[in-house]
Amino acid sequence: MDLCPIWCLGVYTGCMDERDPESNPTPKPKDPRETMATMADSAVYSSCDDVTIPDYVETEHDVPTLPSGTEIGKYTVEKVLGVGGMGAVYRARQDKPQRLVALKLIRPGVLSSKSIRRFDLEAEILGRLHHPNIAQIYEAGIDPESGSPYFAMEYVAGQELGDYIKNYDLSTRHRLELFVKLCDAIQHAHSKGVIHRDLKPANVLVSDDGEPKVLDFGVARATDADTAGATMQTNVGQLIGTLYYMSPEQAIGDTLNLDTRSDVYALGVVLYEVLTGEIPYDLKDKAIHEAVRVIQDTNPTKLRKYDSTLSGDLEIIVGMALDKDKDRRYQSAADLSADIRRLLENQPISARPPSMVYKTSKFVRRNTGLTATAAIVLIVFSFGIGFATTQWVQRIEARQLALDNMLTTLTEMDVQKGEGPALAKRLLDLYSDHGETLFSSDKDSLAVFYTNLGVAYLGYEDYTRALSSLDRAYSIRIKLYKPPHPLIADALHNVARAEFFLENYPQARNHYQQALKMREELFDLDDPEAAEIATTIHHLGSTNLRLGNYDDALNLYMRAKSIRTTLFGPESLKVAEVNNAIASLYMQQKQFKLAEPIFRELRSFLDSLPADNPKPVWEARTLHSLGGTLARLQKYDEAVTVLVEALELKQLLLGNDTDSVAETQQSLAGVYYHVGQLDKAVLHAREAVRIRELNDGDPRYIESAKKDLQFIEAKATEADTTVKTDQP
Repeated sequence: MDLCPIWCLGVYTGCMDERDPESNPTPKPKDPRETMATMADSAVYSSCDDVTIPDYVETEHDVPTLPSGTEIGKYTVEKVLGVGGMGAVYRARQDKPQRLVALKLIRPGVLSSKSIRRFDLEAEILGRLHHPNIAQIYEAGIDPESGSPYFAMEYVAGQELGDYIKNYDLSTRHRLELFVKLCDAIQHAHSKGVIHRDLKPANVLVSDDGEPKVLDFGVARATDADTAGATMQTNVGQLIGTLYYMSPEQAIGDTLNLDTRSDVYALGVVLYEVLTGEIPYDLKDKAIHEAVRVIQDTNPTKLRKYDSTLSGDLEIIVGMALDKDKDRRYQSAADLSADIRRLLENQPISARPPSMVYKTSKFVRRNTGLTATAAIVLIVFSFGIGFATTQWVQRIEARQLALDNMLTTLTEMDVQKGEGPALAKRLLDLYSDHGETLFSSDKDSLAVFYTNLGVAYLGYEDYTRALSSLDRAYSIRIKLYKPPHPLIADALHNVARAEFFLENYPQARNHYQQALKMREELFDLDDPEAAEIATTIHHLGSTNLRLGNYDDALNLYMRAKSIRTTLFGPESLKVAEVNNAIASLYMQQKQFKLAEPIFRELRSFLDSLPADNPKPVWEARTLHSLGGTLARLQKYDEAVTVLVEALELKQLLLGNDTDSVAETQQSLAGVYYHVGQLDKAVLHAREAVRIRELNDGDPRYIESAKKDLQFIEAKATEADTTVKTDQP
């Protein structure tokens, strides 16, 4: 391999630093992400594979600079602001009009047709841009004495974006408001046919009055034909920009296919850093080719790891800006800015997490060796697995990475939104017996198969089959691993869930307690895995509730709520789930006046979610519980409205013929009876009986539905007879 040229080590060869050292008199080590800045001119990364990204590199330029008092055209040099490989930037004074300017000048020793073209292009690009958050160019010319090109631009007295945020300790809202202005500036550049290609906090100064200014368009690219000749001088395979902020397509050097969405990605990295003080990927000490692979293949660390208040919509916005697929990113800086404004105004955002169909297709593409049958099973699971909580399987052996990816992908989905639940359920039944054939030589994968199958059956309320599958998964894992182990804890938790829904509460409590003990041995409460501890505590509380241990149940719910509030923030779905459980406890104790305000608050919270937000099945159950509570408080008219909404949502999520739907049908029959709409009461009571008998479930529930139907039909007949008797 050829020796790596010096510019691979981060020597700034194309664009000078325009910061004023007066505001930072003490030199500081260069940030590691700056060491990769602007690999311009001929920086072909493939020839630098052995170069690593170090902690920092002090880049010094032994370049003569102009002394104070030197006159360049109509400008008088006052001091040096920054020095680069091609020249320097000076603070200078202009007499007419009286103002300070930043004067950028190429030194004579590096003058070439190529450097002049690049310099002229930067001046031309800046001349197009007229925006309050972009440093303005005043004039371009040639120094008559040296023959060096120069241009004068707006002098910005301020701090780099990152330093400004740190020094003023800005709140999240103020950081976002600042970032929106940055987005607006970049959108303006894009509207003028300019791609920046090197967006980063170091290229944004914040003035003393709090206005951000985008600097340094030295590696910018124009998208129109007039300047194509100048911008096409960079060969495919060359890295232009700063690696830490490059989009995947920019990182591989595919400059011909770069468009404005690469700047959107860089804005996403800047936003990530603005919010957390960190960058999304750890590239330190990695060879350049390894760093490029990380950018292409690795998901960024979740914002919530740094601050639990950054979860939710904000995390979704950042995730969309950083999407590897540019077609799935925000399509413009304006779109990104608009979503942040919606967030600041507490309005629904447009960004959503990747759909399950998309995630599934990506998985199949990554694992082209899947058999047709395995692919079909995967697709089936993508419809049926939507009710699972995330399982932490990071400790599985490398040979099962594909199955690990599948499990993570499938279990991240909240709930499928009505894409043929009955059909998907039949497909699950069809393929449920093929696990031994598909994964006969890999017990780990077989356990994953049965886990996914069991959790899918839980979602479709087929609890008997769910328990059978989940018990198989547990039996395999207890033989493969030595407890305490996270996968054994997961298996115990899932078995307990199935037992709970089958109303085997003592056995469920035993398995939940075992799972909780194991998870508490494995994880600290400040670990991300503490979310799983909270889930088990929550479910254990619900089991105690069913066993009539109300005090124990409430204490467990409050523990779960405390952990989830710390991890996800008070306004999160996870905390809302626990509040729903607490309200259900009050309802169970017939303390309906305590339950009502909690259910109402939950409904308001759920209504505030975006319209296209995947609906968790417990939202339908919350509506059912609120309707039941209102009925107990004799608020029948409102109860009807709420229960109708609950029924429609359950039918959307679960189909028309589940026991949960029958439960709401039966409740609706009761409230319609109380408001005197006996014809509707009869219809809903009959539907409840039909579903209960169809499912051949617990005889107690079938008998209860039949008794309600008989009572309502008798009252309807009695009312009809009375009406006929009263007629003349």
